[in-house]
Amino acid sequence: MQVAATEALREHGLMGVKKLAADHGMLFVWKDAAPRQFYMKDTLIPLDLISIRAGTVVGVATMAPCRADPCPITNTPPADAALEVPAGTAERADISAGAPVESSAL
Repeated sequence: MQVAATEALREHGLMGVKKLAADHGMLFVWKDAAPRQFYMKDTLIPLDLISIRAGTVVGVATMAPCRADPCPITNTPPADAALEVPAGTAERADISAGAPVESSAL
């Protein structure tokens, strides 16, 4: 799992990634809980976005790749972390709002 703890890493995200193993992804972390915006510009694979606040899942969305502007923006509920994983992961792992999240990175 990659951790995007800086603005530069969060802005780049998973752009250009052609394949992501089922057990891989990127964890975005912030110091405060606030609504977040994600876009898929130059992201080549579909992703699940799992929004987290205080160690609990607060939202799940699936985002489609986008290669040209304008790309849709996915808004999250207030979150202090978000996890991007291959699309379908949340459904397969039965991840939904209210699920607890345990990670030393949070």
